[in-house]
Amino acid sequence: MSSATSTQFIEDHPFWGREFDWAARDRQGKVGYFSTAGAAPIPGTCLSGDAAFETLFEDVMQLPVISTVEIVDKSSREISDWIAVAERGLYAYDWSRQTLCYELVAKPNQPIPAESLPTRVRMTATATSLDTSFEELKCLVTLTN
Repeated sequence: MSSATSTQFIEDHPFWGREFDWAARDRQGKVGYFSTAGAAPIPGTCLSGDAAFETLFEDVMQLPVISTVEIVDKSSREISDWIAVAERGLYAYDWSRQTLCYELVAKPNQPIPAESLPTRVRMTATATSLDTSFEELKCLVTLTN
């Protein structure tokens, strides 16, 4: 597990109770895609209004498929959306109510650098930087005091 100690996460946000997706860049400039499952803390940067978080999934789905995928989540639940995200070069995480962290669901074998993304997706992804490596991060713990 890793905690994102340099990024402030908030639980009291306007997206609580509904699905909300956000993205971040890691130390290597790779991109992670995070789904809240309607019940997860989000980085305060998601509230800045400068990034297009509301249409993030649709914007990512407009990217070409560039990668094969390693499926990390071996459960029987439906994970096709996370696989589709990873096929576009982003590490795909989902909030777990059991572990209270963002768990890696699928990862790209050819991750895309943030600077290679179209402007709208790149601006959304680079609004938040996490001091971690998505290649190694299996579970992102958010600290909200």
